[in-house]
Amino acid sequence: MKNRCKFFRILYFTVLAAFLAVGAELAVRLSVMQDGMDFYKNIGAAGQGGLSDEQCGRLSDLQDATENVQDTEVTDGLRNVQDTSVSEHSGNVQDIDVTDSSVSGQHTDAADVPENVQNSPIFKEDERDRFMELSAKVSNLSKRYADLAAWIQIPGTMVDYPVMLGSDNSFYLDHLPDGSKNALGSLFFDFRCSAKEYHWIIYGHNGSGGRMFGQLKNYMVESYYESHRPVVLAAADALYFGRIFSVSRVSAGSSVYAVGIGSSDALENYISRAAAASLYQTDDVWQNSPLRVLTLSTCTGWGNQRLIVQALLYEKIQLSDAETIFS
Repeated sequence: MKNRCKFFRILYFTVLAAFLAVGAELAVRLSVMQDGMDFYKNIGAAGQGGLSDEQCGRLSDLQDATENVQDTEVTDGLRNVQDTSVSEHSGNVQDIDVTDSSVSGQHTDAADVPENVQNSPIFKEDERDRFMELSAKVSNLSKRYADLAAWIQIPGTMVDYPVMLGSDNSFYLDHLPDGSKNALGSLFFDFRCSAKEYHWIIYGHNGSGGRMFGQLKNYMVESYYESHRPVVLAAADALYFGRIFSVSRVSAGSSVYAVGIGSSDALENYISRAAAASLYQTDDVWQNSPLRVLTLSTCTGWGNQRLIVQALLYEKIQLSDAETIFS
């Protein structure tokens, strides 16, 4: 009897110690995450606004149709996207027409599109003026954070963050723009991206509560997709305006991550394939003449699977001739 009581006492204290240890670890993680959220709040990010639905003029009043889409915690899913070689990370790119012009450095301003296409603005003139401050913010913050290359904003969502450009695809997975280690990480360009690329890729964690790229999963609902398509990408020297056209789930090694698309024909081919693979079909892909493809990539919590939301950047406003780390 005594031995049995002793056994249960030991078991009780063991379980109690385990719970206390887990609780302490969770408290530390929450504290670290809070530090990250405070950092972004202090620089005007972390979903601090963008335009409201009314200001944007294109986003309808829409309740979050994805209330039943479970938030996932920040995971290590992106760690499969390490600083590998270009060929390894891009996977098998045989289904994308990457021509020799990518090697020779040929580059034109836009893809060939069907005849009689008339460009129409993504945002109204007064709305576009509001985004000038994003470029000013990039210019100012890049003086403090050397790798800060751009700012992305999807009006009407919490996606409103700086975008880093490092020397690999791993550092900013768990570092803030100031270089401090934090599980929240940063949004960051694929290190292979440059101003000469037709295809820009941004990675970010699928953060709980919609943080970082946590709201991208909302695009799995068609009504949300339809009402949250405009995208703004601001660099210190230019503003880019675009529209989301493709949403899909892919593997980490998918050819969708291909870069080196060096001709307008190859870009048009890539866009056509991405549009065909999308969960939703849209008839306005060629409404404007696309300059580049912007791919937003995050983990899904399902092993090697990734969720990608892709936009076409149609408009560019050149603000200055100053060289930036992304030019």
